[in-house]
Amino acid sequence: MKRIKKLDPNEPLPDEDAIAHDWLALKQAFPTHDKYEESVYEAWKAAGCAKNDPSASYVIRAVARFIVGSFRSPYAMMALKSPLTERLAKAFLDKKICSNAANLSDETRVVLESIAGGSLFLSAEHSQSGR
Repeated sequence: MKRIKKLDPNEPLPDEDAIAHDWLALKQAFPTHDKYEESVYEAWKAAGCAKNDPSASYVIRAVARFIVGSFRSPYAMMALKSPLTERLAKAFLDKKICSNAANLSDETRVVLESIAGGSLFLSAEHSQSGR
C-alpha cells in the first residue's frame, strides 16, 4: 500500500507548489501574440532595411519569395493573412523607412506592392480553393 499511495491524486506531490509556480512563471514569460508579431516585424524590417548593408536587399527579396513561392504551405498562408505581412511589405517599399527600397528589382517591387495592396492574398485564396 505504501508504494501505491504516491499514485493517489488527492496526495500532493513533493514540491508541487514550486513546480506550479515555475510553470506559471514560464507561461507569463512568453509575449502576447501581438507583441510577438511586433518583434518579428521589427526584426525583419531591421534586417531588410539595414543602412550601408548590401545584403539587406537580398533579405527583402527572400521574404517576398517565401511568401509568393509557398502558397501550398500553411505557414505562408498564415503569413499572408497576418497584418504584419502587409505592414512589412509597405515598410520595404517606403524609401523614408527603408533606404534599400531604392535597390529593389522590378520583380521584387511588384511582389511587395501586391502584398501591400492585398491583391496577392486574394489570388492566393483563389489558387487554394481551386478557382
